[in-house]
Amino acid sequence: MDLVLNDLIGNELHAFVDDVIFSETAEEHAARLENVLERLNKVNLQLHPQKCTIARPQVIYLEYVLPQDGISASLDKVKTVRDYPRATKARESG
Repeated sequence: MDLVLNDLIGNELHAFVDDVIFSETAEEHAARLENVLERLNKVNLQLHPQKCTIARPQVIYLEYVLPQDGISASLDKVKTVRDYPRATKARESG
């Protein structure tokens, strides 16, 4: 996969175990998606439609939320830290 998409990685998509295509507009996203699909087709690589998510305003990927405007930790993952009991008094040293 890296060989087929090498010049797009970091510019139009991020390749990990799966690939994430990012874009600013719907038109740009459609063009980038078409480019990736054409490349995969040329080397006879196939996607599993039931595993694909296309044109989402945000995705949860590798425990992070990837919205259109940035990146943040998944709320499920920070819940444990956020809900951890707060200390009511400092421990006495000694």
